[in-house]
Order: sequence, then structure tokens, then C-alpha cells
Amino acid sequence: MTTQNIQEWSFSSSFPLPCRVLIITTAGLWAWGTNLQILSWASIDAHAILTGDKKKYPYYKPIYKCFQRVVFSGLDTEVYLCDKILADIMTSYAKVFGDLYKTMCILFIYGAIQEDIGNKYYAYVFAPLITSFPYFIRFKQCIAEYLNPKDPKKPNREHLFNALKYCSAFPVILFSALQKWYKFRSDEVDVSASWITPSIIFDLWIISVAVNSIYSFYWDVAKDWKLAIFTPASPHYLLVPSFKLRSNLTFEKSLYYIAIFLNFLLRFTWSLKLSSHLHIINYLEPSVFLMECLEVTRRWLWIFFRLESEWIETDKTTYIPLGNTA
Repeated sequence: MTTQNIQEWSFSSSFPLPCRVLIITTAGLWAWGTNLQILSWASIDAHAILTGDKKKYPYYKPIYKCFQRVVFSGLDTEVYLCDKILADIMTSYAKVFGDLYKTMCILFIYGAIQEDIGNKYYAYVFAPLITSFPYFIRFKQCIAEYLNPKDPKKPNREHLFNALKYCSAFPVILFSALQKWYKFRSDEVDVSASWITPSIIFDLWIISVAVNSIYSFYWDVAKDWKLAIFTPASPHYLLVPSFKLRSNLTFEKSLYYIAIFLNFLLRFTWSLKLSSHLHIINYLEPSVFLMECLEVTRRWLWIFFRLESEWIETDKTTYIPLGNTA
């Protein structure tokens, strides 16, 4: 047994897939708690922003109703901020949801082992479908916002571009699933007779990752955080960004630039982690787990500036109660 094989066995035995899912889920819950606490220290009432009410309802009540709306609402319903935040958090756990299917196979199917799940239990089909579900939910919310504008005479087309951002995740998941399918069905497929080869799929996957990462990074900074960093420096140099932030800032100015830089780096790992085929490469397994942890960190940072930008734009004396919203 080589040193590399010993290291692989050591990681898988020390951190089996069910434990990894539990660790990442626990880390996400802890991160959400720190979001609320730190925002409170910064005099930002996250509860009022998310629920639309200053009354201190128990958190589980609005979260429970929010989850109902996120999963079961149609295109004719209003989308609240708390619904969008929850759906965005779910997209960060999209890969974990896919891993959850494999975890269920390991725990409840007799004789199932992690290395054999993709072949026997069609994980290369079901895992990508489960991974896509949070992005479909967020896509549905964007379409619902466009179809139900606050001002019926002025529909906001920005929601369509936001929907396109979530659609850009589907090619990443699709081409990754195709690579995994080739891995398990290589004996049944005549690659030479097919117009789309594994190398072409890999190239398309790389392009999809780049497009999704860049598009998502721009939207995070310019739309979600409402920072003016991409505005032109002058009318004569439209392609030169100004690197400005905005007039109202809650945190130290340097923190925004640090967050932008980290978000740029972690956005690419976020797109890579959507790729289910990376799990079939054993020596990348620790890296995949690391990418999932980094995505929790990226979402943790994103929530701070997303809620901060919403707090600045919201009239702090006006709240629309959502505590009793079905």
C-alpha cells in the first residue's frame, strides 16, 4: 500500500461522508448564530429586517413559515426578503444536499459503501437533481418577483437577470454529472462514435464554472451588497472600475475590500463544489470537503453585507409584519 493510499484511507475513515454532512450542517447553524449576534453588536436589527416586525417572535416561527413559502409557494405569491435569504443559504448547501442522498444510502441500505454508491444506486443521477433543487427554488422566486412587481406599471427586469444567474449553475451541475456518467458507464458507451466526448464535456464544464463564478461575483457585490465598485471611473473610461463603495457604510471601509476579495476567491470554489464528479476522484475527497466548508464561510460573510445593505435602504421606522404571514 502506497503512502497516498494510506492518506486517503485515513481521511475517509476519520471523516466518513455522514460525519462530513453533520459537521458542515452544524457549522452553518453556528455561523448563522454569529451572523445575528455580530449584526446586533453593529446595531443592525436582523430580526426586524427578516420578519418585518420589531416584536421578538420566537425565531422558529418565522423560519418555519418561511420554509413553507420557499418550498411550496407558486409564481403568484409575493417573495419576502427572509424567503430569499433562506433560499440563498440553501444554494450554499446544494452540494451537501446531494451528499445527503449518498449518506442515506450508506446508513439505510445494507451493504452500501461510499465508493460503490454512484454505480449501484444511481447517485450520478439523483445527486445532481437534488443539488439543482435549491437553484430552481431561487430561480422560481426571481420569476415570481418579476411577475408580481410592486409597481405593476414598472416591472423590474433586474429579476430576470438575477434568475439568469441561478440558471448559470445548471450547466455546471449538468456537465459534471455527464463526466460522472461517463466514469460509471464507460464500458457501455462508444466514445469514438459520440459527437460529445469526455474532453469536450470537460471544456464545457470549465467554461460553465468561469461564467457562473464571474456572474455570481458581480451580482454579490453590485446588487446584493449594493457597492459601486464596478461603476465606471469616468464617462471617458467606461471599462475602468471606480473601486468605490457607497456613501453609507456600517463597518470599517477596509472590511468591505477584504470581503470583496475573499468573495471573489471563494466564488470559484463554490462553483467547483457543485461538481459531483469530483467525489469519484479519491485523492480530491479532502479538497471537496474543504470547498464545502469554505462555501459556508463565504455565505457567512455574504449575509453580513447583504443584511447591512438592506438595513441602510430600509426605513427603520416602517415595518410590514410578516409574523402571521402564511
